Amino acid sequence: MKHIAITFSLFICFCLNCAAQLKERLFSGHVKEQTTHTAIPFASITILSETGKRLVSGMADDQGKFTLSTGEQGKLTIEFSFMAYRKVSMNIEAAKNKADLGTILMEPDTKMLNEVSVTAEKAAISLKLDKKVFEVGKDILSQSGSVTELLAGVPSVSVAPGGGVSLRGNSRVLVLINGRRSGLTAGTALEQLPADQVERVEVIANPSAQYDASGSAGIINIVLKKE
Repeated sequence: MKHIAITFSLFICFCLNCAAQLKERLFSGHVKEQTTHTAIPFASITILSETGKRLVSGMADDQGKFTLSTGEQGKLTIEFSFMAYRKVSMNIEAAKNKADLGTILMEPDTKMLNEVSVTAEKAAISLKLDKKVFEVGKDILSQSGSVTELLAGVPSVSVAPGGGVSLRGNSRVLVLINGRRSGLTAGTALEQLPADQVERVEVIANPSAQYDASGSAGIINIVLKKE
């Protein structure tokens, strides 16, 4: 009888694990320019539901690579966009829960190139020994949006509609405020924090022993302005 109970418990755990894996859908790929096949860094990526509702948004990293995840089932559409390039849309079948989308080629939009004018200040990106630092610029989003909208524009970081933050598709990321844990990182509290209060965002993909080990996927440290 004892062996039957153990076997039944293992079977339940196996079923729950399978259900969890089916719930999370993970997609990755590499965004490149169509003619030269060079990487397009920081391209915007959005996952849409079958009805066109925005589910998750994020950006490719500085090498044009991306990883996004969603718990939405059914057919999906993934859109890729970047200034002066034509938008690319891909349809994902309902049966696909994990897929390498390979290389996504984006074609330059010659009409847009003739009309585009840059008026916003681009956020500066610097690489430190153990982290990437993203200085907040003076664009419209940084001045009027929320912190969650600001994080969605950071490469390798994605924000779910419910406010959940993930790094490279992994939601087990530790979010800090000025290097410390804060109630502002719980639930949807970050949506109430204005982006213009942020000085920079630090992304630590491989935390050293000096950081809390609970953020196994990495650490995102939001540094607020001193005033």
